[in-house]
Amino acid sequence: FHSSSLIYEKLTRFFPDVNEYKIYYAQSLYKANNYLLAYKICNQIQPKSYKILQLLAAIKYECDELNMSQSYIDQCTTSSSNSIENGNNKENQINIKIIHASILYKKNKYTQAKEIYLDILNQNGYKPDIAYNIALCFYKLLDYKVCDPYCNDIIQYGIKHYPELSLYCNTGASIGYIKNSNELHLSALIQAFNLKIAIEYKSHHLSNCYQLLNDMPQRKLEELDAITLHNIALINGTDTSNIAKRTDSFEQLNYLLTLNEFPPETYQNLLLLYCSYDLYHLASQLLEDYIHLHEICLSQELYDYLEATILILSSPDEAYKKFDKLANKHINTLR
Repeated sequence: FHSSSLIYEKLTRFFPDVNEYKIYYAQSLYKANNYLLAYKICNQIQPKSYKILQLLAAIKYECDELNMSQSYIDQCTTSSSNSIENGNNKENQINIKIIHASILYKKNKYTQAKEIYLDILNQNGYKPDIAYNIALCFYKLLDYKVCDPYCNDIIQYGIKHYPELSLYCNTGASIGYIKNSNELHLSALIQAFNLKIAIEYKSHHLSNCYQLLNDMPQRKLEELDAITLHNIALINGTDTSNIAKRTDSFEQLNYLLTLNEFPPETYQNLLLLYCSYDLYHLASQLLEDYIHLHEICLSQELYDYLEATILILSSPDEAYKKFDKLANKHINTLR
């Protein structure tokens, strides 16, 4: 996406009056996570078409500016000129619903988001990405018994409709590694496997996690997305029998924290892994190095727990006081 943005940037300079190149340029920037520049380019395009309003909404969504994102969605549905020109397009209508549901999801309104995704699925036929969004809502609602079948359906659909991808799964006659492709993205296979892994990990079924990692389409390390790399690192880090895997796990999770986009659970999971192996000095250093992530990635309760745990060796009395305070808080809640 970065390479394509460079090409489209040149085209916009050579043909400044061609809005189509500006749109492709903005889309490439958006896909490359360069949201600031993508937003700037979008605002240079006049008039604001349905497509541009959708892109602006998506950009603001990724920047967690949810109210702004919603305002662009509202413009799509209320602007008479855009409604006449593009509002009857079924794909546009679906995209608007998806963004609206995604905003609700980010606002932790998982039940409302789920209902919109279900409506899209029922009205427009089966789509693996929509089914995955529904599964994700059930996962957030802690309804794993409903979430898991949705994941299984995605996997079965992927094997049936994208048979070439199953050749790269270790469950069959694997022919090596697959490269990232549009087909792999559309199948939502990787997403479904990762969600199943998350369920199994929370249930402390480590052997099932390893099996699922082997069952998903196999890719080289440099081809892995951030969530898959996070899951591999987390599972290997939890395996106390293999020091080499544990070392790789620490390196991979630290690497993820250097990226612009990484799973928000990465920070807390690395801290908890350090503490589980009594590497309190590394946990303490990590807290100092990423102060800006405390509010974003750690709840106050988890931060208090980590702070108390890190003090065990250096100040056991102080650690005891903090644990005692946390324990009393939970006792009061239980009462």
